[in-house]
Amino acid sequence: MLPALVLLPAAAAPVLPSAPVLQWQLHDTGCFVHYNMATMAGSQGCQSGVAAPPPLSAWQPTALDTDAWASTCKAMGGTRIIYVAKHGCGFAAWKSKVSAYNYSVANIDGGVDVVAAFVKSARAAGLGVGFYYSDATNSYCNVRGGVVVSPSPINGSSACCRLSPLRSAALPQVPG
Repeated sequence: MLPALVLLPAAAAPVLPSAPVLQWQLHDTGCFVHYNMATMAGSQGCQSGVAAPPPLSAWQPTALDTDAWASTCKAMGGTRIIYVAKHGCGFAAWKSKVSAYNYSVANIDGGVDVVAAFVKSARAAGLGVGFYYSDATNSYCNVRGGVVVSPSPINGSSACCRLSPLRSAALPQVPG
């Protein structure tokens, strides 16, 4: 079945990307790196509401080589590289400044800030940098389909009860 065609009124202005977004879209090849808490747990991801996400102690990126990610991307003709900074488990792979959100590298003694290493390597290789940040699924906060099930049965925290504060707290921290 074909999707329905949406007709806009003749007076509606066309939606056009900004100059930076258009430049990003015109790049030929990009690379996408998914290396997050589920990688440490050896799983395909976290299932919100089904099981608790891996504990912080699972974050042990001992073989991390972000320079290899960047050089591989560059060698295959890539001009930009995107890193999954937070995926379905809810783990923030950078040193988050959100004190109430404690499922992040910032709460691990000696925790490796993969986002910082990734940005440094990508920029050294001359690659554009981007991030994937999922707020539609978050096992730590028990978010399913973009809706927070409150309270979180996993962490019992009230810090995750509403999605809009989660977004407003997290988005300013993604490094540029």
